[in-house]
Amino acid sequence: MNNEDFDTNALWSALMADEDDSEKPVTATDINRQTFARFSIEEAVSYDSIDLRFFGQSTSDHRMGVRPASRALVAIQEAISAVAATLSDYVGKAGRLPSDILAATELKLTPQLQAGSVIFTLVHEGEEQQSLFPIDTGNAFEHSFSSLLSLFDGIADNSSEENALSDIRSFGPRAAKHLFDFSQVLLQESLSVDLVWNIHSGEQRRTTLTRKSAAFLQDIAKSSTTSSSERHFTGQLITVSEIDKQALMLDDQTKISMDAGHVGQDDLADLYRQRVVATVEETLTVNISTGTETSNYTLLSIRPAGVGPRTDADLVVDDEAVAGWTDTSQWPYPDSE
Repeated sequence: MNNEDFDTNALWSALMADEDDSEKPVTATDINRQTFARFSIEEAVSYDSIDLRFFGQSTSDHRMGVRPASRALVAIQEAISAVAATLSDYVGKAGRLPSDILAATELKLTPQLQAGSVIFTLVHEGEEQQSLFPIDTGNAFEHSFSSLLSLFDGIADNSSEENALSDIRSFGPRAAKHLFDFSQVLLQESLSVDLVWNIHSGEQRRTTLTRKSAAFLQDIAKSSTTSSSERHFTGQLITVSEIDKQALMLDDQTKISMDAGHVGQDDLADLYRQRVVATVEETLTVNISTGTETSNYTLLSIRPAGVGPRTDADLVVDDEAVAGWTDTSQWPYPDSE
């Protein structure tokens, strides 16, 4: 299209058609918001978006360094995904989040014309993803980011440390690590940030994290990098020892090493090389500097698989064993129909 064919006045009128007639300055950000809204309508797609406006010493010239900007954006993305995983009751291996969670919370950076502070707009398209064993991720992004904004609101309102600490611990140590990173960017770069959530329904939520709030957030995040939970594993007990840790080989060939806890050696010896269900306490610790995750396990109880009250772990059955079951009496759940 030639420049002569481009009607600037017509474009301007179309972009600002939803504005009232009151006299007020029109900024490039206003134009961008109108463009975004109209694009969403034309494409018949409803998007949520997040505006992060950074302001302070490092943005005095309306620019922001690539390194601090990328660190901040990655931290907020990873925090949203980690909180969503916790709220979805996902319990997985250290350092891994399922593709369902990552897809359900993915944000995409969209360019903006700017005439003021440095603003990044992150768009959530809400695409549905399917996997072989899908996790229920319904409204994962909305629940996760809403929870984060509530935490930020509480900090901004000088909420008690006890309440904020309880909130951040409920998110899990993975999220705490990413919130630590996000607050660290604000402190190191002498920045504050406005967060605006433009909800596809037309509603809007906003909050601000000042450097003082960031310092408080960093302190409570630092003290929330360890969590404990009860888990059930099914596999073969391959090591019984009074000196070393006990070892369980899971069906996916993952080896779990466990402290014996209060379980007696004689009880363990009786189950050696058998298929068992082990109930353990998992302690997950995240290194606040490197992000390295470590899981330690303490045995709480152990029993032969298929005996006693069933748990989710009993549902994990070796495919070859199933193929060989011709007599229904061999099924691990005698009481099942």
